[in-house]
Amino acid sequence: MPQLKEAGWLAAALGGVLLISSGAFLLGSRVRSRDLKKLEEEERSRRRLNRLRHAKGNFPPPFLNGWHFVAESREVVKQAPPLTVQAFGEELVLFRDGNGKVGALHAFCPHLGTHLGGGHVDGNCLRCPYHSWSFDIEGIVRDVPYCPPEKLKGVLNKNNSVRSYPVREIGCLIFVWYDAAGNDPWYELSMLDEIKDSEKFYYAGSSPVEDWHMHLMEPSQNTTDSYHFLTTHQWFGQLPDPNRRTGWVYIEYETAVRTAVLKHKDHDGSEISPETIIIDEDVKSASLFGKWSFPLCFINHTRGHARFQGPQVVRYRLENDLFGTIIVVQVWTPKEPFRQASRIFVWAAKPWPRFLARGLMLGVKQTVEQDRDVWNHKIHCRPAKLVVGDPPFQAYNTWLTQFYNEDSVQWGDPRLLMD
Repeated sequence: MPQLKEAGWLAAALGGVLLISSGAFLLGSRVRSRDLKKLEEEERSRRRLNRLRHAKGNFPPPFLNGWHFVAESREVVKQAPPLTVQAFGEELVLFRDGNGKVGALHAFCPHLGTHLGGGHVDGNCLRCPYHSWSFDIEGIVRDVPYCPPEKLKGVLNKNNSVRSYPVREIGCLIFVWYDAAGNDPWYELSMLDEIKDSEKFYYAGSSPVEDWHMHLMEPSQNTTDSYHFLTTHQWFGQLPDPNRRTGWVYIEYETAVRTAVLKHKDHDGSEISPETIIIDEDVKSASLFGKWSFPLCFINHTRGHARFQGPQVVRYRLENDLFGTIIVVQVWTPKEPFRQASRIFVWAAKPWPRFLARGLMLGVKQTVEQDRDVWNHKIHCRPAKLVVGDPPFQAYNTWLTQFYNEDSVQWGDPRLLMD
């Protein structure tokens, strides 16, 4: 009898567990089903918007000439298999040769179109996995192992080479130069020179960023728009809500934009380089819940500005009276016309505690995130209906034109395939 009782209790316990598990499974399935439906609807909405964007063709061309971030240095290891990346409508492979230099090549072998991402690094060259053609970091073919020696000299020429892209490795970041016409770089990312100084700065970390479904122009155009700080960035770290009347910390900004187009000068009085936009941002006041103001001494000890070199790379520089300089770099890499990959990084002067440096980076990241909903759902008005009091949008449009040429991929081009 005790055994029967124990068996009964055991059966009841198992039944209860099964009942609870079944209920949890069904509830979880419903939640997952709702989440899946929401994701599917968001995807359908994104596709509808992108079709409208393509059809109107009002945006500037999708892929800008300039320096584009493609990888962190740690992702391209010496003598390791190549890394495949998508950028500016192309597919590239990155590899580090025996001398430690990084090469960026068009991903497909000019012989029969084999993807070089399946190849391997052999000394200072990347070998194709199919017929073992080898290419150096300049894309020049250096060996075709089965070609007769007396014919090889005529084979090793530029005609049989693969397209290569200029590379700059700055700090722990790898950039490649894209120009639709194949022109050489006409500017350098000089604003990042500071992060090379390991005696002054240390690398404090990075944070992943969700892809943006926008045109690449949006972040840099946004910097010219002083009014949107009143509607989008007034509550620090909180997503915009037109119905919000209160939040955690209310911020009042004063901003100004400077470019060569407007004949402005740099902070040191020198000429501003053509590819640069400078945004001075001063916090005039901050208040808890929008009611109780912080003392000015809490605000005035830190000053900052942002600087773009090209629309796809921005550097935020913060100066603190106690700890010194913080440098936050955010990059956007165009994978598709309206899909930009992004990452954010931070370097700090030696006195900065790492956790504070990372905290400031995340604060900058969250501030940019406040623009996401607008950028992801915008079309482009051409011409825009501008009125007295608008910021210098026309000057921005003039600035932007320098990043295109006659060979830039235009809307309607069959290469801009929509999924």
